[in-house]
Amino acid sequence: MEGTFCKHRVALGLTGLAEAEVVTRQRGRVRTRAQEWDAWLAACSRDELLALIRQQVAEERQLARGLELLAESARRDLDEVCTRGGCSFRPLRICCFTRYRGVWWAKVTDRQHFSPFAVRGGPVVLRLVFVHGIGGPRRVELDRDRWTAALAQGAKAAGHAKAAVKLMEGSLADVVFAYYGDLLRKPGAQGTASRESVDAEAEILAGLLAEILEAHLDQAIGRHEQSALRQALAELRPAGKVPQGSGNVVRACINASTTMLDAGPWRKGGQWAGGKFLVRDLNQVARYLARSRNALDVMIRSVVAQAIGTGPSVVVAHSLGSVVAYETLHEVPVSVPLLVTIGSPLAMRAVVWPHLEPKPCSTPPGVASWLNFWDRDDVIVARPILESDVGANADRVRVHSSRVDSDGLWVHTATKYLSQGAVAGPVIEALQATATPS
Repeated sequence: MEGTFCKHRVALGLTGLAEAEVVTRQRGRVRTRAQEWDAWLAACSRDELLALIRQQVAEERQLARGLELLAESARRDLDEVCTRGGCSFRPLRICCFTRYRGVWWAKVTDRQHFSPFAVRGGPVVLRLVFVHGIGGPRRVELDRDRWTAALAQGAKAAGHAKAAVKLMEGSLADVVFAYYGDLLRKPGAQGTASRESVDAEAEILAGLLAEILEAHLDQAIGRHEQSALRQALAELRPAGKVPQGSGNVVRACINASTTMLDAGPWRKGGQWAGGKFLVRDLNQVARYLARSRNALDVMIRSVVAQAIGTGPSVVVAHSLGSVVAYETLHEVPVSVPLLVTIGSPLAMRAVVWPHLEPKPCSTPPGVASWLNFWDRDDVIVARPILESDVGANADRVRVHSSRVDSDGLWVHTATKYLSQGAVAGPVIEALQATATPS
């Protein structure tokens, strides 16, 4: 026994030495990301930090609620199994869940350890790819779990309770979160940009905001809302045109965004604490569309392409992610049973369309179905209907747009859309239809 133990320790030590370089790199990446977080938080005002805390609390509550629903469903399923099988023992009481290495583990009341709630097996799981949009720094695994929990909540609302449990178990789909946000914040991604690139980004940013304001002004009903949107347009174009110089453009955009967020449904939406946050997020769209010399857009699409892989995938893309996914799927020859875009700016003709590739705009070749969802109170979705502008692919597949109405705050967030039964239902049905026996 002593000899076996010593061999084990020696093997473990040799393995650690062999992977020392990998561990060092991993620690360096974690340290760099932590420094990025610290710098970003230090630049936030008190109101902005309070808004972030409120968002965190709301999302944590939503995730906890999703896990509670799964625990309740698991208890009911277990009761049904015991009843049918004539079991004499008392069903286990599952009090909470946790996730480790892609497997959900259940904590049973009065026991000190977790047991595997489900493992992969049986049907071949299809890949479900989430493509995020605009926003601040993200924690990839936490965001993946939040999106999955929101989708499970929407699945239950659509009548797919058992599929929701399988989704959270990891047995319905191999869930991948395509994260490219670090590329948008890398110092080299912007610090080496030429003056022409910076000016091009500022021009696109002003165009995005102008089209958002004009589109919402066309749809505005209340007098106060119309007045605020006209005032915002006047602040964006002080002398009837956008000011010269990237710094002046950004300042004008912040002023106009602040005025817009103080009026109409966006005031109660609470999505952005102030105009500076909205401009920061819109600038991510501008940086992607500017097609800078450092090929930022190419690097972002490569991340999404790697996440999609070579096999069939259901793709759910949010906000800027819908633009990235659209262009990626035109480049990558892969089968996509269902593409879902939510909170998408794809239909913004004045700014997004001139920079979109390829032209003319059409459904990507491998997509068998494309559903687009929008919310009236979503600031980013200025022009939501894609049918009249997007052509069919070779298989005559066209996009279909539908409106959903979310309640409460943070309307633009992906979890708000995914928790809707109208959005989650088709995703779950596509995952179930494509699963095949192993």
